[in-house]
Amino acid sequence: MKFKILLLIGCLWMTLICSFLLPAQTTVLLQPTKDNTIYSSNVNNSNALGDLFAGRTGAMNGGNLHRALVRFSLKLIPTNAIITNATLSLNKNKGGPGNTAIHKLTTDWGEGTSDATGSGPGSGGGAGAPATAGDATWMHSFFNTQSWNSLGGDYVPTSSATTLVTISSGQFNWNSPAMVMDVQNWLDDTTTNYGWILIGDESNSGSSSRFNSREDASHPVLAVEYTISCLDTLMLSGIIDPNTYQAAKLIKSDGTIQSPSMVIFDTGVEAILEDEFSVLLGAEFEIRIGGCP
Repeated sequence: MKFKILLLIGCLWMTLICSFLLPAQTTVLLQPTKDNTIYSSNVNNSNALGDLFAGRTGAMNGGNLHRALVRFSLKLIPTNAIITNATLSLNKNKGGPGNTAIHKLTTDWGEGTSDATGSGPGSGGGAGAPATAGDATWMHSFFNTQSWNSLGGDYVPTSSATTLVTISSGQFNWNSPAMVMDVQNWLDDTTTNYGWILIGDESNSGSSSRFNSREDASHPVLAVEYTISCLDTLMLSGIIDPNTYQAAKLIKSDGTIQSPSMVIFDTGVEAILEDEFSVLLGAEFEIRIGGCP
């Protein structure tokens, strides 16, 4: 006898039982693939291997601007993932207080081998060091072959998130729906993943903060939570009764369907037509439809 099965989410038809394959929540902790600091006072200086700086220096140090760049690879996240949360964590080790925002970068940039550790006023790296080939600087996205479209970096004017970085040292976090969108967009199109630029409170002198970079044990971390979409996935199992249901998806004669899904027939089920199959009355069966196993 032939029967057509209506594939509906959240149904209970006679002895036909539908149960969801719920998406699993996964968290991955990512380390930067590159980071750097650029300096308004020394437009050809950088700090590829040293700490990250963001904000305005004090008056005694010229009241100059620091901006930090950071990028994370998303290769550990499945390409079909749905991003549900994203949190950037930085460890501050010195500096003044101020609101610090992250903005999505719109131009690629580089990390060379410059190292400002132990150089400049106070030997804290706040003045930067001469850029090496491929370093990002205030003037160049890649020293000294490619320039930013705008001095100080190319980025989306609206911040993705802002956090008040207090005078205290320790971990500070950035989290927002806009960051979730940034990460999702980067996952969907990896060619646009240039990371974020950290911009501190540039209106107030002494607001510049110093953070550990990817070379440190307390390096930046991007915590990303995601699911794999199973919204179109369901499992039907039970015993066929003599009712007729319309097929919502095309079941081919080889037991598969025309979509990124799978169909499993247990013993006693024989697929015979493109939109229906025949079974012995009382035979057990299982059908899985959707993108998740």
